[in-house]
Amino acid sequence: MRISFEERFWHRHAGIRFTRDFMTDPVARMEFLHTYNRVMPEKYREWGVRAAYVPQPVLPMVFGYGVATVPMILGCRVVFSEAQEPYAEPLRFSDREVWALEPPDWTDNPVVADLEQQAEILKRKYGKCAIHINYQSIPNIAFKLRGDQLFIDFYENPELVDHLFQYCRVALVSLRRHFDYVNRRNLLPSDDRMFTLDNCTVALLSPELYRRFLLPHDRILASCARDHFGIHHCGSNMHVFARDYGTLHNSRWYDIGYGSDVGACLEAYTHRHPGAAVHIRYGPANLLTVRPERLHEELTAFARFAPERICCASASADTPSENIRAFLDFQAPE
Repeated sequence: MRISFEERFWHRHAGIRFTRDFMTDPVARMEFLHTYNRVMPEKYREWGVRAAYVPQPVLPMVFGYGVATVPMILGCRVVFSEAQEPYAEPLRFSDREVWALEPPDWTDNPVVADLEQQAEILKRKYGKCAIHINYQSIPNIAFKLRGDQLFIDFYENPELVDHLFQYCRVALVSLRRHFDYVNRRNLLPSDDRMFTLDNCTVALLSPELYRRFLLPHDRILASCARDHFGIHHCGSNMHVFARDYGTLHNSRWYDIGYGSDVGACLEAYTHRHPGAAVHIRYGPANLLTVRPERLHEELTAFARFAPERICCASASADTPSENIRAFLDFQAPE
């Protein structure tokens, strides 16, 4: 059982301020990982958790700005606050601005240059470093560039969507290759053996729209992973896309959103990719309010599929201690 907490938790219990100064200070970010390993055992004891806390590995890495990293690189204004993760405001490009998009050049991009400089700082301190950012996905990035209009474009301006998605795909592939080169230069192995897509926005689409506009691009992105390709789908409807996700080359793991039909997802994935790993997500909003008895029932149902792969990401700082304890101490029935 694994759990992670939102930024508000760390602001409240460890005094971390997720400001621009903190997020752009690679040494402070590394120190936060040590703080994580110091605070969590204390909280385990406070919550009365029987399970042992497993320390997180502390590797010299530049993580960027979470889900806001790629949008920031592409020009979005990012809002920083003390107790929340950075938020990238949509650019809301006009039709003409979308059509004018051309393959980006990372050599003179100020955000890319800043990330590389952060990596150099850590390399001098630790002897090696890697840039490991959240690349998001084509629809997530397209939404940040186009805004809400994107969902109308699917029906009224499909050619523009095709152009925008192609731009996003080319940008993702070239950005990943750029940072892979930087990582090899900074003495840490490239991560090109693994590529994960955060298909959060796909939950807002129909399977027909996904097949028409996104599946061909996702197939190309999947081929960029030499060994392992993964899909994160935090929505409650991953099962309606499961057959299509199952066709993606090199698929090795799936992050199944809370509310999705886990059995249907696994049936689609393991048929084509035997041995593929899964993460079954429990909803953080549910963990905030669920009764422990109901929580045990839900976790027992999940445990039929993958008892060692149940997790809860971005749990609220206000989650009751008894719910955290019940989650972390859950043991699947024999």
